[in-house]
This record gives sequence, C-alpha cells and structure tokens, in this order.
Amino acid sequence: QRAITKVQAIVLVVVIVVVVVAGVSFIFFRGAPAPSRKEIRVGGATPGSTGYILGSLVADVLRSTFTEYGISFYAVGGATANTKEFIAGGLELSFATAGDTALLYRRELWYKDVSPDVIKPVHTLYLCTALHIIVTTPELKEKYHLNSWKDLDNKKVCYFSSKYENYHWITRALDNLGVRWIHVETDWDLVPDALKKEDIVAVMISTTGGVPPPWCISVATKLKVVIIPPSSGEISAIEKIGGSYGWFSTESFKKAGVDVAGLDRTFGVVLALGWNTNPKYMSEDEVYKLLKELIRRKDDLAKMTAYMQEFAADPIGLQVRGISLAPDVPVHPGLAKLLKEYGAWNEAWRIASG
Repeated sequence: QRAITKVQAIVLVVVIVVVVVAGVSFIFFRGAPAPSRKEIRVGGATPGSTGYILGSLVADVLRSTFTEYGISFYAVGGATANTKEFIAGGLELSFATAGDTALLYRRELWYKDVSPDVIKPVHTLYLCTALHIIVTTPELKEKYHLNSWKDLDNKKVCYFSSKYENYHWITRALDNLGVRWIHVETDWDLVPDALKKEDIVAVMISTTGGVPPPWCISVATKLKVVIIPPSSGEISAIEKIGGSYGWFSTESFKKAGVDVAGLDRTFGVVLALGWNTNPKYMSEDEVYKLLKELIRRKDDLAKMTAYMQEFAADPIGLQVRGISLAPDVPVHPGLAKLLKEYGAWNEAWRIASG
C-alpha cells in the first residue's frame, strides 16, 4: 500500500505541475498580440480604366513576389483621389502621376490645405505616359489660321475636362503664352459633332501607353483631323516654366489616324502614370525587388495589356522621364538603387529618407 501511495503521490505532483504550466502558458499567450503579417494596400483608378488595369497587375506582381504579405487592391479613383487617400493613411501604394505629385509637394491647387507634416508619396514606379496634342479639322485650320497654340487665342476649344490634371497643365501653358483660352466642357462622344458645328474649333486628345481612349479614336475616325503644334518659340517659353510637358513621338497619334503634318515628334502635356509609396511603408529592398520583378516579367505583362508595352520597351528610360517631369519630388531609395545600377541616376535628384 505504501508503494502504491508513493506512485500516486508522484503522479499527482506531475499532474499539478502540468496543469500549472499549461495555465500560465494560456494566460501568457492570451495576453500577447496575435502574430500579424505586413499589409500593403494598393490604390487604383475606376474599373476599366488604365489606372485600374495596371493597378491590378501591380497588385498581382506584389502578391507573387511577397507571398508572406497581405496585398489588397482598391479602386479609389484618379491620381489625386489616390494621393489624398495615401496621405490620409488609407493606402501604402497609390496610383499617381509625376505632375500631380509635384503639385502635392508645392501645396498647389487641390493640395493647398495639406499639412506639410503628412507622410507623402515619392517617385517609386512608372509604367506608362499619357501624351496630349491639340487637333482640328483641315477646314477649321484654314478658316481660323490655326498654325500654333497662340492662334487659339479667344477661340472655343475643348481642353479635355476641367476635372482632370491635364486640363491644369495645358491651361497653365496657355496662360504663360498670354493666350486668352476659352474651354468648352462637353460630352466626349459629342466632340466630333461639336467640331462639325463649330461649337469648338479644336480639341485636346491623348494616348496612354500608346493607346488612345475610345472617344479620341472616334474623333480621328469620324473626322479628318490635323495637329496644331506649338511653335518653337512657344515651346521655349513653356520649357522655362517647367511642369508636366515634354517632347514625344507622334507615332501613336499617326496610327490612330491623326494627320501629324509630317512631324516625327512634337511637344505637349505629358503625364507619367505609376504607383508611389514612401520608405516608411515599403523599404529600399522591397521596392528594388518589386522593380526588378516587373522588369523580369515585362514582356509577359505587355502581352496581357497594351498599356505595358511602353514599360516593356524601355523600363529605365520611363523611370527617368517620370522623375524628370517632377525633379523636386524625392526618389524612393529602391528606385534610386535601380537607376544607379543601370547608370541612369542623376546626382541632381534627391533620395527620400526613411
């Protein structure tokens, strides 16, 4: 009986120890925070748009590159809406244009009330450009002698839409030239009829990643349209003020059916479209790894959407162009590392701090 009692005592002690340890462990782990993974919220434009299609691709590449992260994609709206959501803390990677980001840093227009202390996006990644020219019909060109931008003085023109950033840049250029511009806001589907009726004498059209939007295709197919390029003197004046302007090939417009007047290239509003973050949200290594993965997969991505063809053709040159359009905006250290690796870094640019 004594032997049995000893065994029972030993078993009892072991059971008590196990119960106490288990209880302490439960209390400890219950009070500890649950393990969490890094979350990256990616912003995009409205469904069906360039910023939505490319944003979805960026999110997919992030998911396959950083499998341990939680990647979510949100259709927020345009570049401005995305940037405002970013500075409000709702996104870690936001759809952006170089020019709109420059306005944020200057605290101009829709950013004039933004606190200078907010975490701001920096140059991170550019995937395509939106190019803009002004066109008219041959008849209107001859009737109103529309040979340069100054000839648009006091003329009714559809400068895209006052809701968009490109409207700001074209009207800023015209103001600088002393042109008394008159913008006519109209439904884009009605632009061909507006030109026929002379409700407007010209319109600004665009291509994004080499692809014109449907309404611009309609203008170039329903009517014969010809470019109104700025003169060399006008170009010099606009270059001095800086902003989202530059030289570009006319090839994409020529393919769309526009008479480019024999010009291989022209000058106009250029928007660099991409996605921006801040080193506080994505590190140098993370952004560098994302960029390298996009470059590695560029040809496959270009097969998925025509909007990626510009990036596939020259991914490094595209980053340089984006930064050059807004040189006062800091560059993410991950992008800076990539450009230095390719010998494309400009020492005049500033690297963002973490």
